[in-house]
Amino acid sequence: MTSLTVVIDADPGTDDAIGILVALGHADLELRGVTTVGGNAAVDVTTDNALRLLSAVDRPVPVFAGCATPLGARERFGHGFLARPHRPGRDREGLGLPPTSRRAEDVSAVDFLIDTFTGEQAANAVLVATGPLTNVASALLRRPDLARSLRRLVVMGGARGQGNVTPSADFNFWADPEAARVVLRAGLPDVVLFPLDATRSAPLTESDCVAIERSGHVGALAADIIRSRMPTRAADGSVPDPATTATVHDALCTAHLVAPVLQASERCEVDVDTSESGRRGTSVMKRASGRDSPGVEVALRARSDILARTIGAATRRMSADGTPTGASSR
Repeated sequence: MTSLTVVIDADPGTDDAIGILVALGHADLELRGVTTVGGNAAVDVTTDNALRLLSAVDRPVPVFAGCATPLGARERFGHGFLARPHRPGRDREGLGLPPTSRRAEDVSAVDFLIDTFTGEQAANAVLVATGPLTNVASALLRRPDLARSLRRLVVMGGARGQGNVTPSADFNFWADPEAARVVLRAGLPDVVLFPLDATRSAPLTESDCVAIERSGHVGALAADIIRSRMPTRAADGSVPDPATTATVHDALCTAHLVAPVLQASERCEVDVDTSESGRRGTSVMKRASGRDSPGVEVALRARSDILARTIGAATRRMSADGTPTGASSR
């Protein structure tokens, strides 16, 4: 079986990191590159996080730094209006991983996306986008013909119900709604969207972490990252509460490529509110009107058991490949 070429466009991020590990560890996926974008943190931070993760598991996947500001360029990602309050545990410096001497490539993320998804090599390639869609939109605006050759896109973003930044908007769409609108209106032939409602339906438990940890040293790293997203009993975050869970939003997008994590979905036309009102970044979804509308496959529910098994299988395979350098974040 020919492996599927994958590019991950992300703002790592603990849940992005788990998605990257799934792509690295599955036999049917070839991770061609990681493109970074600003998000909860500035792009230099998200780029460093990606480099640290790849160094920790000793994988020579190239990293391409991308956009530092949204399309509207009101501020830089991770600063001022676009900054979130610090979240204990989740915002560990460098994902809790050792510093690395590795550096991003000289080619920009946008140029790399255009090169990768143009021409014959794009036929067996898929883009997984788990941060603000600024890089993807910038590539489409520069090369509109990319909408024909970028045939598969999986996105984490949007919300049908409760948002995580405003009452109705998730962070990825809220941080750059203009970019989200460009991408979702581009008419790409195969787009799958995992909104917050679907990702929240598939939380991982401490039992899942124990099983993933048993897969080997990479599993221990992954379990540690997942646990950092859990509420804890101790003030220092050292003792996970067995009754609590962690939602690993972005990892579902990569797992979807190789496992049936998507339990239910609906074909929709999706738009994004770009106004300056309190609804900025809100997803506007309605059932697709017919075959003439390409639409978007919107996830409704996902399976946490399959997600946990997919993470465990990927980390088990990576652990069996050898001992990475600096793999522990403990």
